[in-house]
Amino acid sequence: MVSIVLSFTKSLCQRVLILLASSVICSGLMGLFTAPSYAASAAQITQAPASIEARERAYEEAKEIANDVKMGVEKAYEENAEEFFEEHPEAQPGLIQEAKELVEELTEGK
Repeated sequence: MVSIVLSFTKSLCQRVLILLASSVICSGLMGLFTAPSYAASAAQITQAPASIEARERAYEEAKEIANDVKMGVEKAYEENAEEFFEEHPEAQPGLIQEAKELVEELTEGK
């Protein structure tokens, strides 16, 4: 009985060692078959100056928007609001819109 248990544990240990060794070997082999995904191609290298110019252009545009209050989304909103109130005279601008117009009138003189 004891010899059966010893032979069973010995064969079990051998199988576990074989499985571990084979998994280590397989994981090592997987590294050989992967493609170099982080390598840059020649097309990407030649496009680099164009992308730098595009970034600089976008930076300059963002700087202009930051310096000019009436640019970008706010300007488009005000144009759309003016068109809406021209098309729908029965709709009256809200209190905030009237306050903005009053502030603009007061600050234009200065």
